[in-house]
Amino acid sequence: MISDETECRFWMKVKSGCGCWMWMATKNPKGYGRIVVNNRLESAHRVSWRLHFGEIPDGICVCHRCDNPSCVRPDHLFLGTNNENVADKVAKGRSRCSVGSLNPRAVLTEADVIAIRSEYDAAPLIHGIKPRRINTNLAKRYGVSVGQIEKVVYRKFWRHI
Repeated sequence: MISDETECRFWMKVKSGCGCWMWMATKNPKGYGRIVVNNRLESAHRVSWRLHFGEIPDGICVCHRCDNPSCVRPDHLFLGTNNENVADKVAKGRSRCSVGSLNPRAVLTEADVIAIRSEYDAAPLIHGIKPRRINTNLAKRYGVSVGQIEKVVYRKFWRHI
């Protein structure tokens, strides 16, 4: 619950207009507004959400449609999981690391990943498990480590495919 006094302090730090409503007070290094609520430092955009729409469920992010971290305008905000927030960031091209073959450090391509997974899935089981030599052969063929192959086939890497 946000007190009337905190709400008053909140609005004193907002510059509203026809576009984004900008947080004009303390910000973190990434540009997100900060305000103390009940002796706790909170993100200003999360406080804005609470003032306009109510409490935020546990584990849920308040995301920006406008991609402006200083914006606290409620219709520029939406709720999402962390995965949805990251997917939104990647889709808008704001990810620090490019995904897949767009990453300059990528050795594999999307086609390689599909082929690796297909070949791994088609390999026969021996006593109910895949023989390690399958990963070793794939690693040699694609010029990556066995650990990289395992992360590809178990979808720890290249999850977007």
